[in-house]
Amino acid sequence: MKVAVIGGGPVGLVTALYLEKQGYSVDLYEKGKWPRDKTCGQGLMPSGIKILKKLGINFKTDLESRPFNGISYHDGPLSLMGSLPKKGFGIERKILSQKIIDKIREKSNINLYPNTTITETSNNYDMFRIKVDGEHRNYDYAFACDGLNSTLRKTHHNRLVRKGPWRMGAREHFLQAPWSDKVEVYWSEKVEAYVTPVSNTKVEIAFLWFEEALPCGDSLRDTLWKSFPELKEKIHFNKSQGDFRGYGPFSTRSKDIKVGRLFFLGDAYCFLDGITGEGLSLGFKGAQIVANNFSKWNWFSELRFKLHYWHYSFMVTLALTLSHHTRLRRFFFKMFKKVPRGFDFLLSLNDL
Repeated sequence: MKVAVIGGGPVGLVTALYLEKQGYSVDLYEKGKWPRDKTCGQGLMPSGIKILKKLGINFKTDLESRPFNGISYHDGPLSLMGSLPKKGFGIERKILSQKIIDKIREKSNINLYPNTTITETSNNYDMFRIKVDGEHRNYDYAFACDGLNSTLRKTHHNRLVRKGPWRMGAREHFLQAPWSDKVEVYWSEKVEAYVTPVSNTKVEIAFLWFEEALPCGDSLRDTLWKSFPELKEKIHFNKSQGDFRGYGPFSTRSKDIKVGRLFFLGDAYCFLDGITGEGLSLGFKGAQIVANNFSKWNWFSELRFKLHYWHYSFMVTLALTLSHHTRLRRFFFKMFKKVPRGFDFLLSLNDL
């Protein structure tokens, strides 16, 4: 059986590895080249790390990545810290991309097609057909891993516009040593800032906010930083990597997991918000379920897949409610300050 994976981000790459593991011949198409960068939070939760390790992908904890053992939340004078049952890792997306693509290049049954534009696709009863450089290629199944603004989602009429308000994101890297062994989250009235250590000498600052709360223009970077005076004191702005980039809005998702012989995975299926930090781990888990069951896909396989996303939706809804309502958030902080183990348990639930 021959299959195609369209989109070479981490979820697409992991999908290819799972399919190869099942004995399939895989063609992997990417419109750009590897390693791939992306504007996103760069923390990997423990369950995602576990999946990558099982696929033979490990990280050096020095200039390549940095472990973290929990999350700390800061809201004005209030703070709340929670521990994870196992360590997560901060790792730059380009480095993560390179690590997985290096593993793929060891596999003779995976054919890589970087810098490749697919100009046409058709979803027939007995095959999935793509057109590349004027040539038609036929596959038994295909897997759409082409991201938040998936082209395949549009062309195969699987696009669902989410109800607003929509969220936006941005990120920036600084060449300075991390000051904490946790991911730090800072809350303001309109924005959240996430500090992730990505190596022993670098941190990433990511921002998330509701589109309607801030104007997106030339002054966006300054506007975001003005919301976090406490965090600004910790940052060496002269050591910025100069890579401030915005992303969003997070406005669409897929209606269905499967359309004919095409499956939707990762952000191409559903990305609600980066606020829970479980996006990549979620995509990896979905890839594993689909790769192991796609040829005999049934209601039980779909239920297993959807259970992960229902859980994700619940955690995102909870976190966004706290983001919307300052008083409720501060009550939440004070309550769990008295029961720290309860907060540890909540963090572990976020990464089932």
